[in-house]
Amino acid sequence: MEDIKKMSGVDQLRAAVRLFNNCNETFNQKFTPEELMKLWRGYKLCEWDITPDDWTHGQVRRWLMDGDLPTFHYSKHDQVMPGIAAGIEADE
Repeated sequence: MEDIKKMSGVDQLRAAVRLFNNCNETFNQKFTPEELMKLWRGYKLCEWDITPDDWTHGQVRRWLMDGDLPTFHYSKHDQVMPGIAAGIEADE
């Protein structure tokens, strides 16, 4: 993924619009413009290509409130599962 620091402001906005055009509109409408940009940044920084509307509620909350970047892992059945630094997320 392209380095955020190398992108102009307008290119960041365009990329965020492209991302959220492909996300669930009900999800999108829950957030302020500032929060949507932070979610986009988290998506860009995350090592997985999982859009914010597929993150768990806890992952979204922790990213927006605490800056904890969402993590994911593969289950024993090769399914991508949400995770946290200490292990599997249990609150969702």
